[in-house]
Amino acid sequence: MTGNLPVKVLSGILLITTIGILFSIEVHASSSSVSKTYPGGVEYKGELNSRGIPHGKGTFTWADGSHYTGDLADGIMTGKGVFTWPDGSHYSGEFEGGQMTGEGTLTWADGSRYKGTLLSRVSSAEDSAKIHYNMGVEYASEGKLIQARDEFRVVLKMDPRLITAQSSLKVIDAAIALHFKKEAVMHNFKGAIFGYKGMVEKSITEYTKAIEVDPKIAAAYNNRGDAYVNIGRYGRAISDFTKAIEIEPGNAIAYTNRGNAYSEKGDYDRAISDFTKAIEIDPEYALAYTNRGYVYMMSMDEKTMACKDLKRACELGNCRNYEITREGGHCK
Repeated sequence: MTGNLPVKVLSGILLITTIGILFSIEVHASSSSVSKTYPGGVEYKGELNSRGIPHGKGTFTWADGSHYTGDLADGIMTGKGVFTWPDGSHYSGEFEGGQMTGEGTLTWADGSRYKGTLLSRVSSAEDSAKIHYNMGVEYASEGKLIQARDEFRVVLKMDPRLITAQSSLKVIDAAIALHFKKEAVMHNFKGAIFGYKGMVEKSITEYTKAIEVDPKIAAAYNNRGDAYVNIGRYGRAISDFTKAIEIEPGNAIAYTNRGNAYSEKGDYDRAISDFTKAIEIDPEYALAYTNRGYVYMMSMDEKTMACKDLKRACELGNCRNYEITREGGHCK
């Protein structure tokens, strides 16, 4: 698989999201079928709701030839449909909130294809990396290690600082070199797929199988710990993160995740200590700065320290929390 997600995914999806908000029309008949042209040359043909907003079944066509046909909810792609880019590339599958997510098939203009689960919601050109990451996870869960390695390498060319891709590639490389058992690696990535789908107990089962087959895989302990955090079992989570750190003392992700678990338990000093250790290991790990800044701000009332961390996270590409605190007058 070498095709990159066409850049047009941005304008197509975001435009659909704004249609229902910005351009209501003067028709008030539920489930009626109409043809309408919106500003920017966007054409719509299909059903409307009682407020005159595209809803139900319909087709949007953009001026550059991109088009979507399928389910809509208040002007937003939600349900099943097909989105086609100007070069002929297309996605057929599930949408949620105006974004491709769930089960579907991506077909590029060169004929290359990915069929499976989109683990992350896709709404921008940058999220092309997420598509390739999803492919890597899917391949790894099937034991297709070479294909998985190639996809994770593509991701890191697009975003060299994406630490999840770095970690996944490390596991795959170790399996290819026969340091990890292939069966264990497959269970680990199957757990990731269940986790992304919100099936936490099944993900824990898969991670546990991975650990039983090969207890040397730190990522399996780390991932199971993250699953335990999601269901509030912080003690079990901390034990798993600690085991991951014992296996890989330089695992910044495990330190950050354990810091999150300590924070959830109200043990803020240990949380800060773990976030700080993660930053020492990887000074460019934006999430560690973000999470430490959050604890400083929300739990320890250390606004100066918090703003410093959040600003640094923003410099590394994670700006959302810094922007929120600036808008709220907490940071300059």
